[in-house]
Amino acid sequence: MPERAGRHQQQGEAGADHERREVDLVVDAESQDQAAGAEPHQRGAPPARGQEVEPAPAASQSQRPLSPTLFNWKNEYIARGREITKALINSLIIAGGATLVATFLGTLAGYGLARFRFHRWKNKDMTLWFLSQRFLPPMATAIPFFLFMQFFKLLDTRWSLIMVNATFTLPFVVLIMRDVFKELPIELEESAWVDGASRFDAFLRIALPLAAPGILASAVFVFITSLDEFTGTFFIGLPFVNTLPMTLYSSSGYNMQFASVIAIILLIPSILFMTLIQRVLRAEYVGGMG
Repeated sequence: MPERAGRHQQQGEAGADHERREVDLVVDAESQDQAAGAEPHQRGAPPARGQEVEPAPAASQSQRPLSPTLFNWKNEYIARGREITKALINSLIIAGGATLVATFLGTLAGYGLARFRFHRWKNKDMTLWFLSQRFLPPMATAIPFFLFMQFFKLLDTRWSLIMVNATFTLPFVVLIMRDVFKELPIELEESAWVDGASRFDAFLRIALPLAAPGILASAVFVFITSLDEFTGTFFIGLPFVNTLPMTLYSSSGYNMQFASVIAIILLIPSILFMTLIQRVLRAEYVGGMG
């Protein structure tokens, strides 16, 4: 037994010496190649242990030119063109109706907060109350809106979504128009009162035309916000009233090409709306909105 153990030990030491010699030979070969200015793998020598050889870059995919195509647009229009058109019409009607309602009510409320002083319920408290409507998340108001529309039999109609979107965006219109009317000099309206005009005539003929840029700014904000509204349609409009955000949501999980087409279509009305009134919305016109 001691003789066998001695033989195994001698064989292990001989194998270790052989591996050290091989490693020394490889190291010497690499040092000679580096001294000559060439890499080991360029001169045909095998790479050292642990050394990674970088693969050659694939030039076929990286240098391939991009070729834009309308294939997805044509394919989705042929497959679901009627659904897209109906959803776009619903979105435009709902956003336009909410814009008219919120802008009309918000302009009157903003003028009242800017020109009148209330004592029992102060102007500051009323402004805070309008703003507090945005403190609650939309999901917290979904059930009350649902019960209200169900009681008046307005579920699954465009009118219900117009009222919901107008309610969500009304506080912003009130705050914007209050600051706009505050920046207008009240002496202009007082001059109209001296000439025999009533307060309503002064508002209609003097204050309202001067506040037109602020009204347009509020209308743009309400229109874009209503066009992208999702929560109200999900709880109150479905399944009979479908809009573009709902169509985008229903297709984003399985068909990304169709979802991309819907997302671009959803941007087109907002871009056109902003382009039409870009000459009115300037800094010197709406700089007093705060």
